[in-house]
Amino acid sequence: AAMVQQLQGVKQLALDLEHHSYRSYQGFTCLLQVSTRTADWVVDTLSLRGQLGSALADVLADPAVEKVLHGADSDIQWLQRDFGLFIVNLFDTGQAARVLNYPSASLAHLLEKHAGYKADKRYQLADWRVRPLPADMLHYARCDTHFLLGIADTLRAELLSAGRCVPAALEVAVPVHSGVPQGALGVVLERSRRLCATLYQKPAFTNATYLEAATRWGLTLAPRNMAAFAALLAWRDRTARALDESTGYVMPKAVLVELARKLPESAVELRSVINQQGFGFGGNSTSSNSPLSVRAEEVVQVIVNAKESTAAATTAAAAASISQAQQEEQHHLRHQQ
Repeated sequence: AAMVQQLQGVKQLALDLEHHSYRSYQGFTCLLQVSTRTADWVVDTLSLRGQLGSALADVLADPAVEKVLHGADSDIQWLQRDFGLFIVNLFDTGQAARVLNYPSASLAHLLEKHAGYKADKRYQLADWRVRPLPADMLHYARCDTHFLLGIADTLRAELLSAGRCVPAALEVAVPVHSGVPQGALGVVLERSRRLCATLYQKPAFTNATYLEAATRWGLTLAPRNMAAFAALLAWRDRTARALDESTGYVMPKAVLVELARKLPESAVELRSVINQQGFGFGGNSTSSNSPLSVRAEEVVQVIVNAKESTAAATTAAAAASISQAQQEEQHHLRHQQ
């Protein structure tokens, strides 16, 4: 309540979120960091989840208040998903760094370059569910927004100096009626506005998902291996949803690919594949009590069924081809008679 009161009347505020996704299918927000020119807050969104939507809706949707975030793509989605919050009037410092063609668009780079602060990389993948938060993690979280408004000032000045110099790959049309200046600053504001207009959609698994994954991962597999890959990917997603675990926890990507290549036919063979040298996975995702190990027989059956389906399809295709050839031969003979 005190934070919300102090946010009344401000013209700028910086925001950041800390998120957990490894032991949850959709993930959830653990912390919200808020900074003004004079104060910083680190909000426990686990304990205040039900209150944040109504408390922050007005200020985040107020076009008179500029919100500064870094790399807001995910933050915009998480705010919608977890709290029903929408942002209006965004300046994304990550977008600014890209338009200015910085050697790195990371927040760590901006913090060091413009604030002289070197962020501790140990906490980039920290478990933000921990309560109470250790002092060093709390300090790391606070610093994510503490310097951000000053950094935004510097970037805005650089964008104005850049004029209309914008990398071709990042160029977007800036609506004339928007009141946003043309040139590099206008491009950043328009790209930021488009981020705000994106809507959260729950992850969907479709018949084309395995093809998209295979392309994204650069996989080339024989038909029966591809069939196993598709079946394993579907099993992983289905199981992760049912258990509310991440797909990576249920079956790490490298394990999935190796199983699709090796096609184990027993639980012993499957465990041999996932335990072979080179498969050292954190979080005990392949330990004896993990979903993959507990459901080893089920996973093997998924692979066997995929192989059998491929064999049946191949046999059916061959039979159809023979039948077609026979029909063509009979037609040819009748034509000769």
